[in-house]
Amino acid sequence: MTRIGYVLKVYPRFSETFVVTEILAREELGQDLRIYALRPTTDTRFHPEIARVEAPVSWVPRPRKAADLWETLTASLTDEDMRRRFADLMPRIAGLAADDVAQGAALARAAREDGITHLHAHFASLAGRTAWIASSLTGIPYTVTTHAKDIHHESVDMGLLREVCAGAAQVIAISRYNQDYLDRVLEGTGARVVLQRNALELARFAYRDPEPPSGPLRVLAVGRLVEKKGFAHLIDALALARGAGIDFDAQIIGEGELAGDLARRIEDNGLSDSCRLLGARTQDEVRSHLEAADVFVAPCVPGADGNIDGLPTVILESMAVGTPVIATSVSGIPEAVVNGRTGVLVPPASASALAQALGGIASGRAPVLVATTVVEVGVDVPEASLMVILDADRFGLSQLHQLRGRVGRGARESVCIAVTGAEVGSPAYHRLRAFARIGDGFALAEADLALRSEGNVLGAAQSGRASDLDLLKVTRDGDVIAQARVEAEAVIAVDPELREHRALAAAIADRLDEESEAFLDRA
Repeated sequence: MTRIGYVLKVYPRFSETFVVTEILAREELGQDLRIYALRPTTDTRFHPEIARVEAPVSWVPRPRKAADLWETLTASLTDEDMRRRFADLMPRIAGLAADDVAQGAALARAAREDGITHLHAHFASLAGRTAWIASSLTGIPYTVTTHAKDIHHESVDMGLLREVCAGAAQVIAISRYNQDYLDRVLEGTGARVVLQRNALELARFAYRDPEPPSGPLRVLAVGRLVEKKGFAHLIDALALARGAGIDFDAQIIGEGELAGDLARRIEDNGLSDSCRLLGARTQDEVRSHLEAADVFVAPCVPGADGNIDGLPTVILESMAVGTPVIATSVSGIPEAVVNGRTGVLVPPASASALAQALGGIASGRAPVLVATTVVEVGVDVPEASLMVILDADRFGLSQLHQLRGRVGRGARESVCIAVTGAEVGSPAYHRLRAFARIGDGFALAEADLALRSEGNVLGAAQSGRASDLDLLKVTRDGDVIAQARVEAEAVIAVDPELREHRALAAAIADRLDEESEAFLDRA
């Protein structure tokens, strides 16, 4: 029977709601879990969801004195196999803190006694190291989910990170950005990096269509009060918005080391009446605030210490309840917040860009140009990021491609939507499939030729299956046609009247009518 041991630095931890969500989802599937915590919690508040967790929790002993260290090791290395494995492991763990090593050994013993068949660690730092040691001593396989500080911070020991990840059955990245990063820094280790984004209990998040603000713009931000969350830039943006005449009521949920600094920043900007720090809130309280907000803002920035956010789960929660999102283009955030489609994306550390985005939400309006196909000629609007083509089946591929070129001319990611009622399998359907699949103009022209066929090469019909070529197809025999052209030009250069090629002259005369001769003369 499979029994999974969750290895966590702290459990429960108020800010790590994604861990509880994951555990509850596994229990819902009927999986047998155990939780191993390496440090006692210091949180004084707990989410109600924690009470739903059925998995037993064990506190892995952490020795503080040398005597306790040896006692822990002696008690943990209970058989010859574990002692041999520990001796083999010693050169690789010699640089680790003694208490980390002792906890790894203690976890190994606990996992064996509890019948654990797989270990899973959240964060590749302490939890990941401990799972690696325990796995090395027992042979129990382990996986590790990486997040942000455990891989992006200046304190990360790259050699140790590579060691931990190389030994894991899988290394889980929560964003494509992190996956690409890990693929680079773990190259040569054999580590298997997979993408698995944090999930939500969607049943807890009731979606409703957003509505234009009916009063002061209700602005919400959620996260730990630390540098990488970028709340200082949000406060500065709110000051700019106030100066632009935007009325708002802003709330920031969370606690952390910058609480005092942010409170002073709010006061210095004269925002005490319209911007409040609410402190920590439960998951249910956060959800209620998300549902009540007009806009959720995630102003994340890279920290001076290299720390960056992965993909904040609260962004996904905001989307789930239908609250518009403004976020910065940091790490994995653009994978969820696609500018102009799923939210508004702005550069990091730009108060002015945040203020402008807030103004757009407050107005409840977006600039829209309604036009005929004349826009394909010379219209250049760099900020345009969305095009909708109605009755797209009425246009040819070249015109569709020209229309599509009116968006994506600036820095924003753009999208073109072709609206059609074309029946599946119809020529228009296949034409639009090619349009959606191909972005290169030359390749699209080749696809257009394949779909329409060449028609009469020497005639007015520019498309159609009926061709005046008997044995050749333009789309299939391009090389043969090109070689024939070279040889024909060589013949004409020597014998323009075809006096020495009477049979060829007679065949040509027999095949050409007046219309074809006119086209041949132009060539």
